[in-house]
Amino acid sequence: MKTYLKIIFASIFIGCILSLVFLFNFKNKVEAKTNNILYTFQVGVYKTYDNALKAGKEYNIYKIVKDIDYYRVIIGATVNNLDFYKKKLSESGISYYVKEIYLNEDIIKNIKKYDELILSSNVSLNDAFKNTLEYLPDEL
Repeated sequence: MKTYLKIIFASIFIGCILSLVFLFNFKNKVEAKTNNILYTFQVGVYKTYDNALKAGKEYNIYKIVKDIDYYRVIIGATVNNLDFYKKKLSESGISYYVKEIYLNEDIIKNIKKYDELILSSNVSLNDAFKNTLEYLPDEL
């Protein structure tokens, strides 16, 4: 019975030592990607470019973005004004899905400029989305 207790205590001790080693090795290396998030308003996902193009033509402003195996129809993007755009799109009766995309800082900065202008002026939804879509890459 005593040998079993020695084995149990030894394994608990070794487990604690290993967990501390892993904790201190990975503590500073883990960080969340929250700075470069772009929220896009997606209205469809299609297997072929032709189907995406056909669906996109239902909207005044759209961009087709290739994502691995699919073509995504995106009608707008924002960095800061997610609630504002959700409200506007709901009032317009447009069904959408908010997709988070992680992009480089240059693209985010360009779109942030338009986000600030939109809240301070009476720009239409189409004009606002048109300017933000210009900076989206063609492939994700």
